[in-house]
Amino acid sequence: MIMKKMILLSLLTLFLFSCKTTEDSTTAEIEPVEQRDEEAVLIESAETETIVTEEPEVSEKEGIEVSEDLYKKTFDEIEDLINQVTQLIRKRNFNGWKKFLSENYIEMVGSAEHLRKVSESPSLKDVIELRNLRDYFQWVVVPSRANAKLDEIIFKDEEHVTAYMYIDDNRTILFQFEIIDGMWKITIW
Repeated sequence: MIMKKMILLSLLTLFLFSCKTTEDSTTAEIEPVEQRDEEAVLIESAETETIVTEEPEVSEKEGIEVSEDLYKKTFDEIEDLINQVTQLIRKRNFNGWKKFLSENYIEMVGSAEHLRKVSESPSLKDVIELRNLRDYFQWVVVPSRANAKLDEIIFKDEEHVTAYMYIDDNRTILFQFEIIDGMWKITIW
């Protein structure tokens, strides 16, 4: 079961962070495609590539309900954090971006196996072979997250939150966050 989750997480991460977007992704025409359970599907149009993640409906097992006050407080904190991270991404500030990452994220996303899988994605296959986290930032994060905008958060628990953006009514994962040493960090669980 743990191995299956790790494989699904790797696939999700691979596809989630291997997209390119244009500055105004809300105006891109996205063609409907058949989607598979728990896997991201690459949707291509003439101007942009966007990852749309099929997410099952949130049930009590997938997220918890929290008070309106806690939701608003956390939403505001995460929105501010995403705005800070997005500014760093736009400036291509790798070291600044890296300060917002959990050790788990750095370890998993920067692993040779993960970088190899991302390098084999359609958008990078004939362009570059990612060798390290800096390459991943330059070739995956910058093109795919430079225009991130928070629309919704879902609590796994009070210390783990998934941030979403809607693209043409499709809920797309932006980041997963975890409170580490009293601060929200971008992570993978």
